[in-house]
Amino acid sequence: LLSEVDINTFNNQPTAFNEDYNTISHNALPRKALNFAAPTADRSSTSDESSPRVGAAFTPVCPLIDCTFDDNTLCNYVTSSTTHSPAINGSLKDWRITNKAVLNSLTGIPYDLSKNGYYIYAGGTTVSYLDTYILSTKLPFELKEPSRLDFFVYQAGVKGRLQVCINTINECALTIKGSTIDVKARRWKNYHVPLTSSAHVVHFVVDGLLDNYAIGLDQIQLLNKYGMAAQPCK
Repeated sequence: LLSEVDINTFNNQPTAFNEDYNTISHNALPRKALNFAAPTADRSSTSDESSPRVGAAFTPVCPLIDCTFDDNTLCNYVTSSTTHSPAINGSLKDWRITNKAVLNSLTGIPYDLSKNGYYIYAGGTTVSYLDTYILSTKLPFELKEPSRLDFFVYQAGVKGRLQVCINTINECALTIKGSTIDVKARRWKNYHVPLTSSAHVVHFVVDGLLDNYAIGLDQIQLLNKYGMAAQPCK
């Protein structure tokens, strides 16, 4: 089955972090994008918004972006930099890295995409709805041609929201809401956002979680705009 997520254009009015996003007018919702579950998805669709990647299939060539977390580090990312504090309404919290199951079988995360490596997650046993988790690239990266940022998300619970924001945390290209998860939510799912040929900074932002809810992130990679090969950056 295909799930729905929101893709925003950068010219849309940004949604404030920790805003009650259930109150947003349906008339203001952006267009829908398709995603496939991974790694055992049924690839019955040929939509150009789907990704052929079901794992770390391409040799990484953009060290500023590409990360499997399997060396037990955040690679070239930083978590919840204090420079973001004025832009949020609640408390900044750190993404955590692990190679073990997190929380319970209903709203937690059992393992990483490969089932034998590391992943990162936002959330935990004690979480405030206003807590915000931000993972950002350490340095700006430059693209010579249009590309896509490809990654996997695990979101089994109905609480929480993941946004992928480009350049600032108010310019978000993708929003994934727990309230819209489907019956096959308990698996890693593949998403991507388009990137223009320019210099960028990427932010993965989670908010709206409650106690015993978590959202996982794994296998981030820069691909060409078709998702068919790894893409270099500088």
